[in-house]
Amino acid sequence: MTIRATLTHRASVSRTTTPTVDAMPASTYTTVATAVRVLLDHSHQPQDAAQATSAQTSEADRTGLVI
Repeated sequence: MTIRATLTHRASVSRTTTPTVDAMPASTYTTVATAVRVLLDHSHQPQDAAQATSAQTSEADRTGLVI
């Protein structure tokens, strides 16, 4: 079995930037790659410090650890 055969899930990769707008930080996300082959571990339970933002959660169709 090849490594490509095990990478069945696809992900979009986003980069975050935090410019200052009116003296307040404003995080924005820019997609830098789409349909990237990844290995997704559905059984992974994230720790409290690694919780996704509400914007990320609304766009995700499933949760887990991307390896």
